[in-house]
Amino acid sequence: MSAPRPLVTPRRLAGAALVIAAAYTVAHVAGLGAFVTALSGSLPPGGVSPAAGEAACVIYLALYAAVTLIAPILLLAAAILAGLLRWGQRCGAGGSAAVRTIHAAPAARSASG
Repeated sequence: MSAPRPLVTPRRLAGAALVIAAAYTVAHVAGLGAFVTALSGSLPPGGVSPAAGEAACVIYLALYAAVTLIAPILLLAAAILAGLLRWGQRCGAGGSAAVRTIHAAPAARSASG
């Protein structure tokens, strides 16, 4: 039986940040930023129904919050985890407690479930 693959890796964290940034970019290029006028009570531009304008506003604001708050945190976590993994490899076979915990988490879940 091979060692379980870790659930959280620096590549996965950075990939998640990239997906969030790509989704925001698509929404911005599609023009959803114009529908943020719903926050001030204005009608949506272009004769769009108010319900559709409000939905576009919520989508755009959620993606904006994700790209400004969540994506940077994911990138920082990826950098810290990559540093911990490198440090654990340099320190020897035991590694750090954080690295052992991350690698042992999937095995512990499967044993308890």
